[in-house]
This record gives sequence, structure tokens and C-alpha cells, in this order.
Amino acid sequence: MKFFKSSKEKMENKSASKNNTNLTRTLLIMGGTMLVGILALGGIVLKTVSKVQVNGPVYKNIIEGKDLIADILPPPEYIIETYLAALQLTEESDPAQIAFFIKECARLESEYNTRHDYWNEALAEGEAKTLLLVGSYKDAKEFYEILNGSFLPLIKSGKHQEAKALANGKLKDLYRSHRIEIDKLVAMEIERIATDEKNAAATLKVQWLVLKSSLAALILILAVFGFYSYRGISRTLRAAINGIKLNSDSLGTSSHQLAGVSQ
Repeated sequence: MKFFKSSKEKMENKSASKNNTNLTRTLLIMGGTMLVGILALGGIVLKTVSKVQVNGPVYKNIIEGKDLIADILPPPEYIIETYLAALQLTEESDPAQIAFFIKECARLESEYNTRHDYWNEALAEGEAKTLLLVGSYKDAKEFYEILNGSFLPLIKSGKHQEAKALANGKLKDLYRSHRIEIDKLVAMEIERIATDEKNAAATLKVQWLVLKSSLAALILILAVFGFYSYRGISRTLRAAINGIKLNSDSLGTSSHQLAGVSQ
């Protein structure tokens, strides 16, 4: 009888130990999977931030594209191209070319006014808006008024010498005054962009540190939580196993006593 009881206890202990080992393995796998997932997510976030940050590869590609377009295309809010067309008209004798440059002047004026309206809505109040929409606009507006009211009628009438005198006189003065305001605006915007980039880089550096610290803290919290959860579950399992053993021993003792009484 003692032999069977001993064999039964060994089997129960072996089964409980196996179950405990399986649960431990499961908990470790779950914890490891969560940790790997968090590390992978953190890696993706860090890689994405580094890619799109100020002076990062994506940012540099965007700025490079904008700078390239700015270098290739004439700026619509700058009347230099219109003034050049006016100067070409003073030297042109071909009626087809004269008609072409007159249309160009109209197109350039239309583009100027369109962008003027856009920046009037989009640009925040400040010195930049004043320089663009008041200072430089005042000269540009007068330039186009003289261009359409006096210069182009002289060209159409064949009075090229009078048109040339106007182009090298009042139109030139207005263009130069307009350019002074534009140069001020360009210098101010270059300085503002440099300051914004510096501030953005500093902010991103702080946020980067916060992100890394938060990720490290989260991993630490999960590790501590997993450790104590594992200890708690292990204690609960051991207590349950011990309870089962006690109950098994009690049942065995009772069965033995009952067998003795019946004999």
C-alpha cells in the first residue's frame, strides 16, 4: 500500500513540476515577445524621426527641390522678368515678337497679382508681410500702371525711343526701389529660416532624449512588472500544488484508515 502511495505522490509531483515548468516557459515567451515588440516599435519610431527631422534626409531633399526650383524659375513676386521684357520691347522691331512680349507682360502681371493675393492671406502679420505687401508692392503697382498706361501704348505706336527713355527712367527707378525692398525681405527670411532650423533642431534633440528615456523607462517597468508577476504566479502555483499534495495525503490517509476499519 505504501509503495502505491509513494508512486502516486511521485507521479503527482512530476506532473505538477511539469505544469509549473510549462507555465514558466509560457510566461517567459510572452514577456520576451512583448519586449521584442516594444524594442522593434521604438526602433521604427526612432528611425522615422531621424529620417524626417530638420536637416534629416527627407528634409534636405525637400529643401533641395525648393532651392532648385527657385534657382530655375523666375519669382512671380519680383518684377525683374517684367522689366526685362520691357527692355526687350524697346529693341524689338518684329511685330510677332512685340506681340509676344506684350502678352508676356500681361501674364507676368497676372501671376504677380495672384501671388500677392495668396501671400496677403497666408503670410502672418509682421515685418516680412509689410516688406512684401506694402513696400515692394507699392513700387510694383506703380510700375505696372506706367507700363500699361504709358509704356506699352508707346511701343504699339512705334515710338520706341520715347518708350526706351521711359524704361531707362521711371520704370528703372521703380524697379530698383522694388528690388531694395525684396533684398531686405530675402536677407530677413534667410536669417529667420536659420533661426527656425536652429530652434527646431534643439527642440527635436530634447524630444529625442525624452523619447529614448520614455522607451527605456517603459522597458524597465515591464521588466519589473513581469518579474513580480512571475514571482506572484509562481507562489500561487506552489501554494496550489502544496494544497493538492496535502489533500492527496489526507485522502490517502483516510483511504488507508477506512481500509483498516473494514478489515
